[in-house]
Amino acid sequence: MKFTDTEIGIAWSYCNTIVEHQEALMKMYGFEKTPDDTSLQLAAVNELVGEMFPEITCAHKFYGKTKTNNFDKALGEFVDVLHFEASRRVLVQARLNDACVGYDIETPRYEFPPVCIRKFDNGFQAAGRLLTQMMKCLNDDDPNLWSIGKSLHHLFMVGARFFGITPDQLLIAYLTKNRQNQARAKANAASDDVTSLKASERPVYDIMYDNGYFVETADEFNARLTKEYSRVDK
Repeated sequence: MKFTDTEIGIAWSYCNTIVEHQEALMKMYGFEKTPDDTSLQLAAVNELVGEMFPEITCAHKFYGKTKTNNFDKALGEFVDVLHFEASRRVLVQARLNDACVGYDIETPRYEFPPVCIRKFDNGFQAAGRLLTQMMKCLNDDDPNLWSIGKSLHHLFMVGARFFGITPDQLLIAYLTKNRQNQARAKANAASDDVTSLKASERPVYDIMYDNGYFVETADEFNARLTKEYSRVDK
């Protein structure tokens, strides 16, 4: 899937929407100014490597015979990565507000990385490049409002490109999971059993499919991306 300049611009506004919802969620948890940036950065990397990657080993596992192809579940894990990265953006904004410093970042002023709009020789090559780009988005050693805003936008578009979905669909996926996280925050505040609540939650993909945001079943979605990203041995 390739994106137009218009879609890329719209996605920038979507990322601002994500930040607004993330800020509200962080307030519910009492995380307005904590944890620190490094903790959030490591949490995002852990979510990507420890939770998302194991769901899609067909895209990178060259050893062994057992490979998993749960792209629908991987989408839900990627949305968690967006949550952590958006939290970094919220915390940097909070620090700037405390220092009475701020500047406009509404319009992207950088050249969007071609990895998300180019045509690859094969799906396996695309998978490798896109997964590597996700890691690069989270490797920001100089956190500031502009660089993290850019990284969030980049991560958002790389994710949409990787899962073969539109920016609109990825935004809905984020909002769906954010709604679940808000329910967890309310339960936590009321000292209710969050474990049972989490166990009762339906996967993000299934909720979106039932509400007409996806036309493919989870099995069809997995089959399409598995075929696209599986290694082709010569």
